[in-house]
Amino acid sequence: MPILKSEKFFQSQALVTQSAKIIVVAIAYLILGWFSTPFPVWFPAGLGLTALLLWGQVVGIGIFSGDFILNIILGETWEYGIVSALGSTLGAVVGLNCLRFFRFSPHFLSLKDVLSLVFWAALLATTINATLTTLLQFHHALSGSNLQLTWLMLWLGDSTGIILLTPFLLHLRYDWRTLWQPQSKWRLFEAFLCLGLLDSVGWLVFDAQKTKMDALMNHFSTTQYLEYLPFPFVIWAAIRFSTWGAVGANLLVVLLAMTGTAMGVGAFVLQTPNDEQAILLLQIFLMILATTSLCLAAAMNERQHLNSTLEEQVIERTLQLQEKIQETQQLSQMKTVFLQAIAHDLRTSTLGLSMLLKNLQNHSRDQNIFSGTNLDRMIQSSDRQLTLINALAEEQFSKQNLLSLHLQSVSLAEIVNDLSSDFTQIFEQNQITLKNKISPDLPKIKVDFQQIRLVFEHLLTNAIKHNPPSLEITLDATVEDHLLKCKILDNGVGMTPEQCQQLFKLYVRNQHNQRLTGIGLGSYQCRQIIEAHGGQIGVKSALSSGTQFWFTVPLAD
Repeated sequence: MPILKSEKFFQSQALVTQSAKIIVVAIAYLILGWFSTPFPVWFPAGLGLTALLLWGQVVGIGIFSGDFILNIILGETWEYGIVSALGSTLGAVVGLNCLRFFRFSPHFLSLKDVLSLVFWAALLATTINATLTTLLQFHHALSGSNLQLTWLMLWLGDSTGIILLTPFLLHLRYDWRTLWQPQSKWRLFEAFLCLGLLDSVGWLVFDAQKTKMDALMNHFSTTQYLEYLPFPFVIWAAIRFSTWGAVGANLLVVLLAMTGTAMGVGAFVLQTPNDEQAILLLQIFLMILATTSLCLAAAMNERQHLNSTLEEQVIERTLQLQEKIQETQQLSQMKTVFLQAIAHDLRTSTLGLSMLLKNLQNHSRDQNIFSGTNLDRMIQSSDRQLTLINALAEEQFSKQNLLSLHLQSVSLAEIVNDLSSDFTQIFEQNQITLKNKISPDLPKIKVDFQQIRLVFEHLLTNAIKHNPPSLEITLDATVEDHLLKCKILDNGVGMTPEQCQQLFKLYVRNQHNQRLTGIGLGSYQCRQIIEAHGGQIGVKSALSSGTQFWFTVPLAD
């Protein structure tokens, strides 16, 4: 029971609200129609359409009631009152549904909204009232030309009333807060200057008597298009002050033009002695003026909305980019931690093995556990692994962190001879033929002996590891542009162009090729060593055509 009572209460409250809206519309329509009767612009048409847009079709009853009562008060017959009220109501309802169909926005944010209001509500829907009212004139026995003129004036009166009043009321309803927003002094000065100039020009064109106009403007009083002088100021208001500027300028010009025409002065009266033709010219002028200014204001609204949308998109994309950068930094930090963890574990185990081997070296010379040569090679290999791991741990893979070099003038032949003697056993085991074409007469180079030896060691090891036995390796060197260019050539299986491009980068080798596995750390370190000396390193190779490694180092002074 309490639920039913609350539902009845809300239903009765909604009914009271609707009834109040209908009464308000009827009274407003009656009062506005009373004041609009002497003028050629029928403002109640704009009021009725606005009421339907705000409160729905139910307030059409108020339009019908207000129009009917107004006609009775003005002395029209009840038949004429019913037809006029029916035409006004049907025109407003048709205009409302057309605007809803085309998704009209009462904020006039786009040119489409203005064109929808002009074509569907102002030009199309108003033909209903003009047609019904004109048909009722048959009993007055009017001629065809008078009927046509009557229909045209009724239609233009309703159309101009919608175009002039509806945008003003809708903007007053939805955007009234913008009127109270603080503005700069220069903008207020510009607004008052624009309206003041428009009022002065409007008074001169529409309210000045012919004698005064002749005295001020000489022959301009007979100019046919004198009424378009206010256009620049209306355009100024529409462009600079958007919809508020357009509707405000329109209403000011309307008041000046209608009062002047009603008093029998102004440009329209001077152009023709016929009052009906003067009113017709006035209606056409007001429709063109209002449509132009509203279209300009809507175009400016579209531009501002587009600019704000672009700014929002730029801000959004900037935030997304910042998030991606932060994510990349986090991933980079995770990678660094991961590499440091691996390097730490590898260094610990390799360092322990190295200490054990050195301890065996100190005790094995008397006990003959290992031969001295084999033990030295195991220690050397362990030290090399420690060097590579330390390079990874210390992040010496960037150009900014160059290696610490101990430069000295040495002979390249000395480095190669020292290295080839250590590789003799490996060459014999793999049936490698070494051709050493490096002349001892070559100029000395200024390098770090151990680092350059490490480069030769890695390149030779790489050639042996990734080629079948019975390989032929050639060592050569030439002087080019104050640099010594060293070459290591083999007749092995070769490499693809993709492998050549990735060889001296820090990368993970192809996991599907058992002969090319692991991290490409050694080749990358070779590049770091050569570049630290101020040289370059590269490779030339093709499948089944062998490989040529080369690098350059500076000559000694």
